[in-house]
Amino acid sequence: MSDAELRYYFPDLPSGPLDKYRKKATFDWRRMKLVYDTLESIQLKNDIWSFMEGHPLFKHPDKSLSMDEQRNIAVKRMYAYYNERFLPIEKIAQDPRIFQAEAEALFMFDSSLAVKVSLTFRMFSNTIQGSGRGHHYDIIEDIEKARIGGCFALTEVSHGSNAKGMRTTATYCPEKKQFILHSPDFEAAKFWVGCLGNCATHAIVYAMLISKGTNHGLHSFIVPIRDPKTLKPFAGVIVGDIGEKIGLNGVDNGFVMFNNYHIPKDLALDKLGGVDDNGDYKTPFRDPNKRFGAALGVLSGGRVHITSISTNYLQKAIVIAVRYSGVRKQFGADDGSEETTILEYQQQQIRLLPYLATTYALRIFCSWFGTEHVKMTIDNMMGVTDKAADKGIEMHALSCAIKPLSGWSARDAIQNCREACGGHGYLQAARIGDIRNDNDANCTYEGENSLLVQQTSNWLLGLWPQRNSLTAEHSPLGSLGFLQEVDNVLTEACRVKNVQDMINPQNLIQIYKWLTAYTLKMTYEKVNKLKQYGRTNLQAKNESQSYNAVNLSIVYGENFILNHFYKTVQQFEDISCRRVLLKLVSLYGAFLLEKHMATLYIGGYFSKDQGLFLREGILLLCGEIAPEAIALVDTLAPPDWCLNSVLGMADGEAYKHIQNNVMTYPRSMTRPDWWKDVVYWDTYVHGVCDIGSIIKDINIRKDLQNIIITVLNDLAKRNDVTCITAITDDIYLNVFDGGLFKRTTPLPFLTIVVRENEDLLSPNFDTLESISRAKDDGCNVYVILLANGLQVTRLLKFGDRYRLLNTRAKFILLYDIRLFHSDFHYLWKRIVNAIFIKHHKKVIGKLKSKPWFDISTVPYPNPIKGVFVPRRVDIWRNGRFQYGKELFFVKTSNLNGEILNVVYLEHVPSVVIMQQNVSNKVSGVEVEILNTLSQKMNFRPNLYQPINADVYKWGEKQANGSYSGLLGEMVSGKADVALGNLQYTPYHLDLSDLSIPYTSQCWTFLTPEALTDNSWKTLILPFKLNMWVAVLLVLLVTGSIFFGLAHFYLNLITFREDLKDSRQVNKEKSQGQKPVGLYLFGEITNSILYTYGMLVVVSLPKLPTGWSIRLLTGWYWLYCILLVVSYRASMTAILANPAPRVTIDNLNELVDSKLKCGGWGSETKKFFQQSLDEKGQKIGDNFEHINDPCEAATRIARGVFAYYDSSDFLKYLSVKRKKASTIMDVGNFTMNSTEVDGQGERNLHIMSDCVVNAPISIGFHKNSPLKPLVDIYLKQIIEVGLIEKWQNDAMYKIRTLDTSEEEIKALINLKKMYCAFIALAIGYTISTLCLLCEYAHWNLVVKRDPTFDKYNLDEYYKSKNKKTLITYLCILLSIINQSL
Repeated sequence: MSDAELRYYFPDLPSGPLDKYRKKATFDWRRMKLVYDTLESIQLKNDIWSFMEGHPLFKHPDKSLSMDEQRNIAVKRMYAYYNERFLPIEKIAQDPRIFQAEAEALFMFDSSLAVKVSLTFRMFSNTIQGSGRGHHYDIIEDIEKARIGGCFALTEVSHGSNAKGMRTTATYCPEKKQFILHSPDFEAAKFWVGCLGNCATHAIVYAMLISKGTNHGLHSFIVPIRDPKTLKPFAGVIVGDIGEKIGLNGVDNGFVMFNNYHIPKDLALDKLGGVDDNGDYKTPFRDPNKRFGAALGVLSGGRVHITSISTNYLQKAIVIAVRYSGVRKQFGADDGSEETTILEYQQQQIRLLPYLATTYALRIFCSWFGTEHVKMTIDNMMGVTDKAADKGIEMHALSCAIKPLSGWSARDAIQNCREACGGHGYLQAARIGDIRNDNDANCTYEGENSLLVQQTSNWLLGLWPQRNSLTAEHSPLGSLGFLQEVDNVLTEACRVKNVQDMINPQNLIQIYKWLTAYTLKMTYEKVNKLKQYGRTNLQAKNESQSYNAVNLSIVYGENFILNHFYKTVQQFEDISCRRVLLKLVSLYGAFLLEKHMATLYIGGYFSKDQGLFLREGILLLCGEIAPEAIALVDTLAPPDWCLNSVLGMADGEAYKHIQNNVMTYPRSMTRPDWWKDVVYWDTYVHGVCDIGSIIKDINIRKDLQNIIITVLNDLAKRNDVTCITAITDDIYLNVFDGGLFKRTTPLPFLTIVVRENEDLLSPNFDTLESISRAKDDGCNVYVILLANGLQVTRLLKFGDRYRLLNTRAKFILLYDIRLFHSDFHYLWKRIVNAIFIKHHKKVIGKLKSKPWFDISTVPYPNPIKGVFVPRRVDIWRNGRFQYGKELFFVKTSNLNGEILNVVYLEHVPSVVIMQQNVSNKVSGVEVEILNTLSQKMNFRPNLYQPINADVYKWGEKQANGSYSGLLGEMVSGKADVALGNLQYTPYHLDLSDLSIPYTSQCWTFLTPEALTDNSWKTLILPFKLNMWVAVLLVLLVTGSIFFGLAHFYLNLITFREDLKDSRQVNKEKSQGQKPVGLYLFGEITNSILYTYGMLVVVSLPKLPTGWSIRLLTGWYWLYCILLVVSYRASMTAILANPAPRVTIDNLNELVDSKLKCGGWGSETKKFFQQSLDEKGQKIGDNFEHINDPCEAATRIARGVFAYYDSSDFLKYLSVKRKKASTIMDVGNFTMNSTEVDGQGERNLHIMSDCVVNAPISIGFHKNSPLKPLVDIYLKQIIEVGLIEKWQNDAMYKIRTLDTSEEEIKALINLKKMYCAFIALAIGYTISTLCLLCEYAHWNLVVKRDPTFDKYNLDEYYKSKNKKTLITYLCILLSIINQSL
């Protein structure tokens, strides 16, 4: 993975107090990620986090949620996430390691979401695929399409770790071909079933399979629990929620019991064993323990997954604590100088850095461990049974050891992190408390840790007697490597003599090998000793747990993790990273061994000062790692918004984040609702008093209601309302009573009541759902009556930010000065159709007039300069409007000559920049549209380019969250309109508003032509190969026919003379002399030669005798004339047109060409990578971001690149490349006039196939009020054909110039006559060869022949019945020579 790719996914971290530590780091924190991550896993996590960050459902709440709210939001997030299909099963099969990446991405954000996704979809589906058959795959399709929801039901109230003790039964009934599930009592109820409490419709239930009275052990079944349409349980099923937990309350854990509940036989997952229709049990395993071992391998998935979960919690906690330790300062030197960061103190280092090393060890191990389990699951699905039982048993033993090890390690580390952060660590906003509570479940679910480790120790104790006969096949995962030559190892003692040797990784691994073997041996001997004293097997093992069996399982797991950590680090390529990682290996190993020091001394392995060496080594390593610590946690850290901790942000500004959290926490500075219980405490201590007189009633309901009724009825008369949304609080709720609805035109009405203390910048989920529903229903009138103006501003900000309010709707608001603060001025550039109702009570002395209301509106389009002053529209007095003005009028139809900032980016033909001296003139299709709109809407455009437009162009998201380029101007609100060929895509729509598309463009690639020159082929190009073959065949056949007819005619003449009884002399004479003309075809060689001569339109010396030959000659002449005319016409066309070009015209050819492809922007790369077409994905994988089109054109000309853009822009770029020396003006832009046709450079060719026809739009800032009217005008412009005209105008001279060049190409030149010179050279060569052959034949054959008589050559040739081979060769060469 390149540095550029790493920087793309991990931008520079924000500057702050942590910079001093980051500068001390001796390694690249980005590259360190590759020790446990791959490019694919990094890409997946980035995609998931980007999706979450931009989705309002994934916004962290500002306050604690109730259990029901947590479960509600967890379900919504689960389906929103799953709908994106980030990780289909096919992708996992291709790269099993990527499964861990998804889990990490989810757990780093929200544990409840991660657990629900895993249980509902992943674990449910994987279990069916691993244990089911083909007829179960319809259920997998249902779960993948989210038609049903799954869960995993193994644990019972009275049984958990002891899977063989489960009491739920599944009895087979052969008559009905059904299983009958039954729970004998509540103790047998399936309990702690994640996602079952409220949501799951189906469960994988583990029950004892009973058939014909025999219990065949634990088997799995797919059991329908609830109706997927109603979520009501089926008859015979008792299901419910187990209630609130310490943590993970977003997961609805439930219980289920069965009362003789019947399910079809086909729902049994019987790949590893099951019954046939008659009830006879079948299994591919002869040994029941082998079958159970293979089943345990599937069950181990939960425990394997928990090791990663614990590591994720540990990862978050250590990032928070270490970063805060690098910021927090306490005490300092005696001279009163700057205080010291607490990370410099030894005690802080010893409590955090060993756990930092632990995090790396577990992170690396879990990536491998999870991948191995996924591979085993895939093998199981594919029916691969080789070593399945041994691997399943070892996987089970390892998971039973490492799941407790990781859970306990995370538990201790998180608590240390909490305490290391001091009092601030106790803040909810620090998130360590949530991490601690969520991790606590890892110590008990899927088996309580202390019980779980016994399964590992039991397995190891069974292996000890076989230690000398064990092979690698008994340990497919390699965890039993410590048993190699174990007896010799146990006789050794530690030889370490100093601190440096003690912390050497190889020595630590050797110590652990001895420790693991010794612990196993001592445990085995104790169990045997207890049995000798009369204990049963259960008693002996029970009394050997503490200090022996439990330690054995833990040491076994630690040993394997340490070995894997060291092995992985040794293989890591980056030297600087490996150097730091080796220190972490040493610290991890020494930290773990220090806990087992007593055993090392008791066993005699340690002696004298070796224990002191170990402790000194730990302190030494902590001091060496401390400067690297911040960079090490930067590697581990998720994005800040995901970590969501005020103490652990990457910028290190912990105190600023604490301040912001405190100041913005809902109602942090608001008087509580129960303030009276403080002031009037005696009312509930000594009795109840009437405090009604304290609260003064201000009743303006009736007048306010009348205003709203009048406005709504007026809008309804104009058919201007689709539905109405009322947002109010308890104070103004009475405005919306029955009287309002009775007097209002019947319209759809949605009322949302918010609490007084609700923060509408982060509304609760009922409010959020209602607002979203109003937007989806198309409500275009909002009546917002809230007593707290700050709530209104926060609601408007929230609705604008996430587009959950229709900002182009009509708003009726209460006047509140807080709405007009300068921080909210940007809102009133977007929400312009708003009226503000202000209540007045005029007081004259002690007399009060009737209340009246001032109705004002946003002063759009006038700019807001410093102070927002609403513009009065009307006054409500005495039950009516005084002026009768229209309250809501179209404010964008006449902008009164206001200046609109228009940002533009050159992109032919949309925007074209023409250089005029030192200034630029802008034209193009979109500029013409802008000019037309400015006339219609009466505004003045102020055109400008974004900063560094040539580099940033449309712009991308920066590390600080802002955007560069043209999009940056739109997102920041600096520009009102954007011109620059903006594609109508979800990406652009998310950042800005787009007009209706005014055209669609073919987006394709500019590619190089091949350098192949076909000019030498011009002679044969007029006909294709099959045509040439036909011509030669006709030549040979026709020549043979001429020869045959000539011989037939000669024989006919001879026959006639014989009949006349002519004289012998005359007969001989007639035989010796041929009739006139027949000599042309009397010999086969002459016949072929003269037939070819006619083909090239060469006349015969004499007309042949014989009417048959004459008739054939005439028809053959017609054939020859037509053939020659066709050849000449085709040759003329070839010479008159450009030389044939070898081009790339579709994606298949582009991929096969192996060219590097590129274009502008990461979104284009994503477009290809996410393509459903394999060819598109290959292009995406090799797609290169390039800013300069001219540079791209240069690379294309070299034949090494293909550039992606619209076909019109590529045409412009192609012509611009060809014209590069003399500057000339081409319509709206400048380019060069002489060709750049350097040696070896390729012509540029636009691929004929379109990759996509992209719609193109004009851009506006988000929620712009201009868009509706612009769309109307733009539609009219399109209908009258102006867009097409403007496009033709912009491209006219480019196309003209390109055409003229094609005409130049068509001229005859020396290059096109290569074929003639080649033909002439071939003719001379063959003629010379023929001459040499004739000369050699004359001297070597003819003259040496005994019958040769130079004075009577005719008689010599007549005497020869056959020609020699060389004679025929010469004849053939003569024919070819004549043709040339």
